[in-house]
Amino acid sequence: MKASKPPARRPAAVGNPAIAIAVLAAGRSSRMGERNKLLARFEGKPLVRLAAERALATGRRPVFLVTGHMAEAIEAAVAGLDVETIHNPAFGTGLSSSIKAAVRAVPDGSIGLLVHLADMPGITTAHLAAMIDSFLATGGEGIVRATAQGRRRNPVILPRS
Repeated sequence: MKASKPPARRPAAVGNPAIAIAVLAAGRSSRMGERNKLLARFEGKPLVRLAAERALATGRRPVFLVTGHMAEAIEAAVAGLDVETIHNPAFGTGLSSSIKAAVRAVPDGSIGLLVHLADMPGITTAHLAAMIDSFLATGGEGIVRATAQGRRRNPVILPRS
Protein backbone atom coordinates (compact mmCIF):
# COMPACT_ATOMS: atom_id res chain seq x y z
CA MET A 1 0.00 0.00 0.00
CA LYS A 2 1.42 3.39 -1.02
CA ALA A 3 1.40 6.34 1.34
CA SER A 4 -0.77 9.07 -0.02
CA LYS A 5 0.60 12.53 -0.53
CA PRO A 6 -0.99 15.18 1.72
CA PRO A 7 -3.16 17.69 -0.16
CA ALA A 8 -1.53 20.95 -1.19
CA ARG A 9 -2.04 23.74 1.32
CA ARG A 10 -4.22 26.63 0.30
CA PRO A 11 -3.97 30.22 1.47
CA ALA A 12 -5.85 30.83 4.71
CA ALA A 13 -8.03 33.51 3.17
CA VAL A 14 -9.76 33.67 -0.17
CA GLY A 15 -9.45 36.55 -2.58
CA ASN A 16 -6.74 39.06 -1.79
CA PRO A 17 -5.88 38.68 1.91
CA ALA A 18 -4.47 41.73 3.62
CA ILE A 19 -0.74 41.78 4.18
CA ALA A 20 0.69 44.88 5.81
CA ILE A 21 4.07 46.18 4.70
CA ALA A 22 6.44 48.06 7.00
CA VAL A 23 9.16 50.10 5.31
CA LEU A 24 11.73 50.62 8.05
CA ALA A 25 13.34 54.04 7.79
CA ALA A 26 14.24 54.96 11.36
CA GLY A 27 17.98 54.28 11.50
CA ARG A 28 20.73 56.80 12.07
CA SER A 29 22.61 55.98 8.86
CA SER A 30 25.77 56.44 10.92
CA ARG A 31 28.12 54.75 8.44
CA MET A 32 27.31 57.50 5.91
CA GLY A 33 28.68 60.24 8.17
CA GLU A 34 26.68 63.48 7.99
CA ARG A 35 24.43 62.30 5.13
CA ASN A 36 21.39 60.11 5.58
CA LYS A 37 21.56 57.29 3.03
CA LEU A 38 17.75 57.15 2.84
CA LEU A 39 17.79 60.62 1.29
CA ALA A 40 20.43 59.70 -1.30
CA ARG A 41 19.04 59.55 -4.83
CA PHE A 42 18.47 56.31 -6.73
CA GLU A 43 16.70 56.39 -10.07
CA GLY A 44 16.28 60.13 -9.48
CA LYS A 45 14.42 59.71 -6.17
CA PRO A 46 15.33 59.57 -2.50
CA LEU A 47 16.03 55.93 -1.58
CA VAL A 48 13.26 55.92 1.04
CA ARG A 49 10.71 57.08 -1.55
CA LEU A 50 11.83 54.37 -3.99
CA ALA A 51 11.38 51.71 -1.28
CA ALA A 52 7.92 53.04 -0.37
CA GLU A 53 6.81 53.21 -4.02
CA ARG A 54 7.91 49.63 -4.60
CA ALA A 55 6.00 48.47 -1.52
CA LEU A 56 2.90 50.34 -2.67
CA ALA A 57 3.19 48.86 -6.16
CA THR A 58 2.54 45.39 -4.71
CA GLY A 59 -1.06 46.51 -4.18
CA ARG A 60 -0.95 45.42 -0.53
CA ARG A 61 -2.18 47.71 2.20
CA PRO A 62 -1.55 49.19 4.62
CA VAL A 63 2.00 50.33 3.94
CA PHE A 64 3.68 51.78 7.01
CA LEU A 65 6.75 53.98 7.03
CA VAL A 66 8.53 53.62 10.37
CA THR A 67 10.58 56.75 11.07
CA GLY A 68 12.98 57.79 13.78
CA HIS A 69 16.21 59.65 12.98
CA MET A 70 15.56 62.71 10.78
CA ALA A 71 11.85 61.86 10.76
CA GLU A 72 10.76 65.16 9.21
CA ALA A 73 13.14 64.86 6.24
CA ILE A 74 12.21 61.19 5.73
CA GLU A 75 8.50 62.02 5.80
CA ALA A 76 9.03 64.91 3.36
CA ALA A 77 10.76 62.51 0.96
CA VAL A 78 7.61 60.36 0.73
CA ALA A 79 5.11 63.24 0.67
CA GLY A 80 2.03 62.44 -1.37
CA LEU A 81 2.39 58.65 -1.12
CA ASP A 82 -0.31 56.47 0.45
CA VAL A 83 1.80 55.47 3.45
CA GLU A 84 0.95 55.64 7.12
CA THR A 85 3.81 57.06 9.17
CA ILE A 86 4.69 55.49 12.48
CA HIS A 87 7.30 57.34 14.53
CA ASN A 88 9.54 55.10 16.59
CA PRO A 89 10.89 57.22 19.46
CA ALA A 90 13.10 54.30 20.55
CA PHE A 91 14.89 54.08 17.16
CA GLY A 92 18.26 54.49 18.86
CA THR A 93 17.86 51.09 20.51
CA GLY A 94 17.99 49.27 17.18
CA LEU A 95 16.00 47.62 14.43
CA SER A 96 13.87 45.50 16.73
CA SER A 97 12.17 48.60 18.16
CA SER A 98 11.02 49.56 14.65
CA ILE A 99 9.71 46.06 14.02
CA LYS A 100 7.81 46.18 17.31
CA ALA A 101 6.29 49.55 16.37
CA ALA A 102 5.14 48.12 13.03
CA VAL A 103 3.74 44.94 14.58
CA ARG A 104 1.63 47.01 16.99
CA ALA A 105 0.11 48.88 14.02
CA VAL A 106 -0.89 45.84 11.93
CA PRO A 107 -4.69 45.82 11.53
CA ASP A 108 -6.67 42.83 12.81
CA GLY A 109 -7.64 41.77 9.29
CA SER A 110 -4.03 41.36 8.10
CA ILE A 111 -2.63 37.85 7.93
CA GLY A 112 1.00 38.94 7.95
CA LEU A 113 3.58 41.71 7.95
CA LEU A 114 6.25 42.17 5.30
CA VAL A 115 9.24 43.90 6.89
CA HIS A 116 11.20 45.80 4.23
CA LEU A 117 14.33 47.80 4.99
CA ALA A 118 14.27 51.14 3.18
CA ASP A 119 17.99 51.03 2.38
CA MET A 120 17.87 48.15 -0.11
CA PRO A 121 17.66 49.61 -3.64
CA GLY A 122 18.15 46.18 -5.21
CA ILE A 123 14.81 44.93 -3.86
CA THR A 124 12.15 45.45 -6.52
CA THR A 125 8.38 45.22 -6.50
CA ALA A 126 8.76 41.87 -8.29
CA HIS A 127 10.89 40.56 -5.40
CA LEU A 128 8.32 41.69 -2.85
CA ALA A 129 5.47 40.19 -4.89
CA ALA A 130 7.30 36.86 -5.18
CA MET A 131 7.76 36.78 -1.42
CA ILE A 132 4.06 37.54 -0.90
CA ASP A 133 3.14 34.70 -3.28
CA SER A 134 5.38 32.34 -1.30
CA PHE A 135 3.81 33.50 1.94
CA LEU A 136 0.31 32.89 0.59
CA ALA A 137 1.42 29.44 -0.56
CA THR A 138 2.12 28.59 3.11
CA GLY A 139 -1.46 29.46 3.93
CA GLY A 140 -0.22 32.64 5.59
CA GLU A 141 1.36 30.59 8.35
CA GLY A 142 5.04 30.39 7.42
CA ILE A 143 7.88 32.85 7.82
CA VAL A 144 9.23 33.83 4.42
CA ARG A 145 12.75 35.26 4.13
CA ALA A 146 14.76 36.49 1.22
CA THR A 147 18.03 34.66 0.63
CA ALA A 148 21.18 35.57 -1.26
CA GLN A 149 24.08 33.23 -1.88
CA GLY A 150 22.52 30.70 0.46
CA ARG A 151 22.31 33.12 3.39
CA ARG A 152 19.15 34.49 5.01
CA ARG A 153 18.57 38.14 4.30
CA ASN A 154 15.88 40.81 4.36
CA PRO A 155 13.05 41.40 3.59
CA VAL A 156 11.03 38.96 5.68
CA ILE A 157 7.32 38.22 6.04
CA LEU A 158 5.99 37.31 9.46
CA PRO A 159 2.61 35.63 9.90
CA ARG A 160 0.08 37.13 12.28
CA SER A 161 0.39 34.03 14.47
